[in-house]
Amino acid sequence: MDIKPIVREYDSSGQLVNDVRELQSRGVDKNSIYIWTRQNNNVNRLATEAEVKTIGRGQLGINGMFQLFDSNPGHLVSKLKEMGLSTTEAERYEKKLEEGKGLIICTDNERTDGW
Repeated sequence: MDIKPIVREYDSSGQLVNDVRELQSRGVDKNSIYIWTRQNNNVNRLATEAEVKTIGRGQLGINGMFQLFDSNPGHLVSKLKEMGLSTTEAERYEKKLEEGKGLIICTDNERTDGW
């Protein structure tokens, strides 16, 4: 059985960025950290605050630092299911994004114990 990713939701972009940095300090690989937001202006701001550069809207692999997504309707649910979440969980997080929250999804369960 696959291990489900850890998902955290955020009202504060500052806390989101702090948690990304904490994950990095724990040795979490850049390809195991995903930032999701529905608000286009937040994508660039979060990338700047987390000291990453965007290449283009919805682009994966931002300067080798994170996977950063500008989620489109339906795409998020599909992607979250691919990552191991149930349809119910994926739809719940889709609604959180619609409410303006940001998400960190981390697929490295070994280095996130206690996070």
